[in-house]
Amino acid sequence: MMMNVDGCESLANHRVDDYELPMLSYQTVLPDDFAEISRINQQEPYNWPEAQLYCIMNDVNISVVTAKIAEKVVGYIVYFVVLDEVRIINFVIDASVRGKKIGEGLLTDALRRIREADIRWVLLDVMASNVPAINLYDKLGFKFLCLRSRYYVEYNYEDAYFMQLEQ
Repeated sequence: MMMNVDGCESLANHRVDDYELPMLSYQTVLPDDFAEISRINQQEPYNWPEAQLYCIMNDVNISVVTAKIAEKVVGYIVYFVVLDEVRIINFVIDASVRGKKIGEGLLTDALRRIREADIRWVLLDVMASNVPAINLYDKLGFKFLCLRSRYYVEYNYEDAYFMQLEQ
């Protein structure tokens, strides 16, 4: 296995669900990643404005980890630390590679980084209609905390599930 620039293993020709994923790696965001992250962000019906995304990527208090295939960004996760907990605030996989467990790998990598930083709690909210994400969080050990009705005001008042992982 090769090591990428931030010391994470690159999984060359890694087979996931019978899909060949040459040079799949997870790494801390680089300045040159912004255009690809912005493109992926725009695929979502509920995306962040580009200016907000740019500010977040350049905030020293926020961590962004990317999933890359052959150095092309195919997903990203955004989180920040408050005392002994992490709050995941965005997690998106390019529509062209969904269903290939890249999201699971990216979240697992982010959780490893969080654990190595001695963070005990990981919190997130997810739209109640996002069943694939809810199933992934459940698979990785997140527990349901509560339902917030009409939480996403800007998104047709969709309900949110709040979930937590204790590491």
